[in-house]
Amino acid sequence: MDLITSIVRTVMHYRVRAIRRYATDYESIQRKTLRQLIRQASGTCWGKMYGYDTIQDYKDYAKRVPVSKYSSIKPYVMRMLDGEPNVLWPGQIRYFAQSSGTTCDAAKFIPVSRQGLKHCHLMGGKDVTATFLDTHPGSHAGLGYSLVLAGVCAPVKPGSRIMVGDISSIMSRAIPGFFRRMLHL
Repeated sequence: MDLITSIVRTVMHYRVRAIRRYATDYESIQRKTLRQLIRQASGTCWGKMYGYDTIQDYKDYAKRVPVSKYSSIKPYVMRMLDGEPNVLWPGQIRYFAQSSGTTCDAAKFIPVSRQGLKHCHLMGGKDVTATFLDTHPGSHAGLGYSLVLAGVCAPVKPGSRIMVGDISSIMSRAIPGFFRRMLHL
C-alpha cells in the first residue's frame, strides 16, 4: 500500500466509525446537534427573536420557532447579503449559494456559513471517500485523476467580499490547498 493511501485510510477509519454510529445512535446525535445549533445561534437577531437562549429541547423549539417559507426569511437574508453580521447565524456570512429558481421562478440566496461548509458540504466528500476506501480495500487514494466541474461565484456587488454563486464553486474555493493541488483546481 502506498504512503498516501495508508495515511488516508488511517484518518478515514475514524470517520467510518462515526458514520456507522449514525445508524444506531441517530436520535441522540440529532438532539445534540440541535442543542449545539440553537446555542450557537442564540445571540443572533433570529435567535433572540425566538428566545433560543431558553430553548431546552426539540419540543421547545417546535413550539417557538414557526416553520418558515423562504419569503418570510428573505428580508433577513437580504440584510446578510448587505454584510450585516449575526442575523440568522453568528458572524458575517461571506458565501451565498444561489438556487436555480425552480419555485416561483425566482432565484433564492442560501446563506453558507464556514461551519456549514466544513461540517456539511465538505464532510460529504470525506464521507464518500471514507466509505469507498472502507468498502473497496484494494483501492488507492490520490493516484487517479479527478474531474471537478465547479460553477461560477462572484461578488454580490463590485468590491464586496460577499460572494454569490453555485454551491459547487463555493465548495471548490473551500477545499484545502493540498487537495486543491491534487485536483488541479
